[in-house]
Amino acid sequence: MSKSQHVECGTWPSDSLPSSWEWAKFEDFFYDRTNSIKKIQRKDYCEYGKYPIIDQGQELIGGYSNSRETVAQTSLPCIVWGDHTRCIKYITQEFIQGADGVKVLEPSPAIDPRFSYLAMLCVTLPNKGYSRHFKFLKATTFPLPPLAEQRRIVAKLDSLTARIARARAELERAKRLQKQWFSKFLDSEFSCDGELLRLGELAEDVRYGTAQKCDYNPTLTPVLRIPNIASGNIDTSDLKHSTFTEKEIKKLSLCSGDLLIVRSNGSIDLVGQSAVADTQVSGFLFAGYLIRIRLKNKEVTPYFVHYWLRSPQARSAINAAAKSTSGVNNINSEQLKNLQIKIPSLSKQRIIVSRVIKAFSHADRLETEAERVLALLDRLESSLLAKAFRGELVPQDPDDEPASVLLDRIQAERAAAPKPKRGRKQSTQDMPVPRQRQTEKHD
Repeated sequence: MSKSQHVECGTWPSDSLPSSWEWAKFEDFFYDRTNSIKKIQRKDYCEYGKYPIIDQGQELIGGYSNSRETVAQTSLPCIVWGDHTRCIKYITQEFIQGADGVKVLEPSPAIDPRFSYLAMLCVTLPNKGYSRHFKFLKATTFPLPPLAEQRRIVAKLDSLTARIARARAELERAKRLQKQWFSKFLDSEFSCDGELLRLGELAEDVRYGTAQKCDYNPTLTPVLRIPNIASGNIDTSDLKHSTFTEKEIKKLSLCSGDLLIVRSNGSIDLVGQSAVADTQVSGFLFAGYLIRIRLKNKEVTPYFVHYWLRSPQARSAINAAAKSTSGVNNINSEQLKNLQIKIPSLSKQRIIVSRVIKAFSHADRLETEAERVLALLDRLESSLLAKAFRGELVPQDPDDEPASVLLDRIQAERAAAPKPKRGRKQSTQDMPVPRQRQTEKHD
């Protein structure tokens, strides 16, 4: 890659290429088919329609429209790229360009479209947050193998990544099955014989937390917030603090055995999530989006109530009470107090808690292992992509037409194309659209 470039640009797994490869400028690799006029703003997206709208969001399709006149003028397949998000999409059907920040990139006719997409996945561009990145992409030179080798690379990578995708799907399926099993296990454990009581009947005190603004100042009184209990355990790694009066401290201080319950969150799965305070956090206070339940009956262990709140019975009641159309889900103290729970003997509670803790421990180990394997698959996919663009994934064939000849042909075609009209911003109308390409399938 040229050492004289001063503009920041994309980088590749290697600066050296096989002898049959060449470096190609961005304009030799892609036609920019972005149209500054024919695009649809987000407010005009429809839920249904004939043509998908492709924008720079994470979802493949942002919305739909029936506006035939705004369909993108480009050969297919093509690449839609997010100038702000750097999101890359491989598009094989007619579409409409989404709102601002979308770049429509048509691979040169002499470049395999799928190879151009893999190149976009492989290149590392400077990360400037939500700023525009197209100038960095335009300043990037691309590794260009012979066309026959491009197709071998595509076929090999598609085959390997299909296997990786199947492995991912099996892992995700195993995680879903484990979640289903665990739900049935909790349902069985808490469908025990016992006295049916309202949660409020077990409570000595049910109280909302403080609305006092907190910050990171360890010389002040520590305050537990949702992030400190969201995992189901007390986590003091991200602790905030504030100043309180003696009366507030007396009223809101935690004692070992207190239950803390999330009462409000955008995610309904977090509403009703709980943790049990231990001696480590005795004297800490708690924030307003939490509710503290202090049990009055020593014949009820707080851990039994804590794990019961995760059972299908409890979750069903919490979800029904907390579900909201406003985007924020809430459950109040009265709704919590009215939840009905079966209370067996104290000895039976301890047996159930012991079994549930063992099951959670086993489930956590399985989830950790699944996440480790998924991370390995991600690294494997990145490694294969890097290997491909170092020229190491498939063998070079001396009978292939050299990339230098391919590049000469690309540049000659570009030089022969009509130049954009003066005085107007270049658009797709100023450039000849190549004939619809017929690319062979890769098994």
